[in-house]
Amino acid sequence: MKIEGNQKELDAMVEFHKGNRVEGLRLQEEFAAEFRKEYKDKDHCPCLKAFAGGADGIIVSGCHPNDCHYTSGNFHARRRWIVFRGLLDFLGIDVRRICYSWVSAAEGAKWAELVNQTVAAIRELGPYEEYKKVAAYLEQEVAYE
Repeated sequence: MKIEGNQKELDAMVEFHKGNRVEGLRLQEEFAAEFRKEYKDKDHCPCLKAFAGGADGIIVSGCHPNDCHYTSGNFHARRRWIVFRGLLDFLGIDVRRICYSWVSAAEGAKWAELVNQTVAAIRELGPYEEYKKVAAYLEQEVAYE
């Protein structure tokens, strides 16, 4: 299944821009259903699984937008991050436990500073004790499949 530039997803965006929300949502749901069917055995929540496994914090990073040979993955990631934040709130995970940053391969000093700052911030927050709640949520999601 083609993910990036998928025709159903593109058609859904056209419908949204035309103001046809119902058709856009229908096309998006068809795309999502096909995606879930084909990729059901893949790991789609590594961030949640990290917390479920007891991680105190994580760093999510990628190339700067428009500065990567993966032409649009970082744009998709940025949109997904916005949705994912809502899930974090729902699960009661403090968003300060996740650092989301663009860092290129040529920015070693920036990467080192980012890691050091993130580790210091996570240490200040203390251990993440709510991981059992995240683990229970992930088990529930598996039960629905």
